[in-house]
Amino acid sequence: MVEADAPRVCCADHGVVVAGVPCARARSRFTRQFEDTCAWLTAHAHALVVAELLRTTWRSVTAIVGRVVAEAAGRADRLGGLRRIGCVS
Repeated sequence: MVEADAPRVCCADHGVVVAGVPCARARSRFTRQFEDTCAWLTAHAHALVVAELLRTTWRSVTAIVGRVVAEAAGRADRLGGLRRIGCVS
């Protein structure tokens, strides 16, 4: 278990907010490594099994998978290297 105080900062647009930390994704209470492990396990097992294994809830598991997938989708160009598209009827 990792516990640390996250610093609060004053933003001109949003007021006082919790600063981001490098070991966690935005709006998450889990570490990045825990979330990556959870997402990998979910690709190979049912969310309920993963939730029981990691001692969390299935709602947390689905939220984690959503964050990990959203982050990965922003990094990868799905059509990178595409040369041709064909349609056959």
